[in-house]
Amino acid sequence: MVSLHGGHATRELAQAELDRAGACQKPVSDLWETKDRLSQLVYQALPLVHGRLGAELLLACAAQGRDAMAITKKLPAEGFSVLRDAWLTAHHLFHPPRVQLWGPVNAGKSSLLNALCGKALAATGSEPGLTRDVIEGQLEHQGFVMRLFDAPGTIHGGGELDRAAAELADHWRASADLVLELVPPGAEPTGAGDLHLFSRSDQDPAGREPGVCMNDQASLTRIKDRLRDHFIGPLQKLEPQLRLAWPPALLALLESGDPEFVKRARTLIGDRA
Repeated sequence: MVSLHGGHATRELAQAELDRAGACQKPVSDLWETKDRLSQLVYQALPLVHGRLGAELLLACAAQGRDAMAITKKLPAEGFSVLRDAWLTAHHLFHPPRVQLWGPVNAGKSSLLNALCGKALAATGSEPGLTRDVIEGQLEHQGFVMRLFDAPGTIHGGGELDRAAAELADHWRASADLVLELVPPGAEPTGAGDLHLFSRSDQDPAGREPGVCMNDQASLTRIKDRLRDHFIGPLQKLEPQLRLAWPPALLALLESGDPEFVKRARTLIGDRA
């Protein structure tokens, strides 16, 4: 949410910058004057949502939320359970998921972090063990924001510094929403990650999939798609009238598993119909 003080020229310059950044273009009418409780919840949550997609699906809730509730009333229990699980993935729009890059030294974790984020965040090179700390980057793909973390690679033996680096990496892996294991040419997946990826695929004679080459934009895009689908794929697959992000207060109701979600949600938004 942006508040501007200035004349017409100021607004035009700000709008041009927002357009270049991919800002959500959905108009919001009567932002401050609305008396509609659902709209108020949506507008209050706008500063909490991340990315263009999050803003679009949250604003869609103000326009379509009550109709979506009406649809849920007609669904059997199993159908509502599937819909509820899809809606709950909107949690990631308010709390960008943490993706930990994992693998042995020289697996290409730092190079992948830099390539996915589009900037040089981590040092790269042929010398093993260049990464001694945790380095964070942010990726926004098709409006969906993710946090990526590069940590020291796994290494056998080594001194106390190497052991401390390994402990740090283990700590961050344990707190990740998803661990992406990078498997270099000649190695096999260890199962330490939730997903695995064959790195330096241009040097892998077996051509194993899924693979990635840092100079191949198509393979990088496939990874971004895979990560996005892992977190919000069910939400993206919903029919347009149901594809929305409930504000946090309503998401909490959904998460509670309350079988009377629709009834309690209507009470929360002041809708007795």
